[in-house]
Amino acid sequence: MSHRKAGKGASGRGRSGNTHDEKSRQSFSPRGFESVKDALREIGIEGMTVTEVRGHGRQKGHTEVYRGREYTVDLLPKIKLEMVLPDALANRVVDTIFEDSQDRKDW
Repeated sequence: MSHRKAGKGASGRGRSGNTHDEKSRQSFSPRGFESVKDALREIGIEGMTVTEVRGHGRQKGHTEVYRGREYTVDLLPKIKLEMVLPDALANRVVDTIFEDSQDRKDW
């Protein structure tokens, strides 16, 4: 997971009208996306950018046989969420996503 300060407009305020915003990015297994989305809605988060990406973490991929040949699949499908959040919500969003993913054991 990563966070960074989001760009500010000419008024010195972030897009949400707060003086400090953070851009937050998280990646996780696609099978948990609906659950994460629901958990974020429960804490008041509505806007997010969702991208389907490929990568690997602890899983390191697996091998598959296709038409008699063995292939290593080391880039697994993931969901990447991006949000611009007020500083006050950034840690709560990260905690919500982490807790939801830990409950499913697919982090």
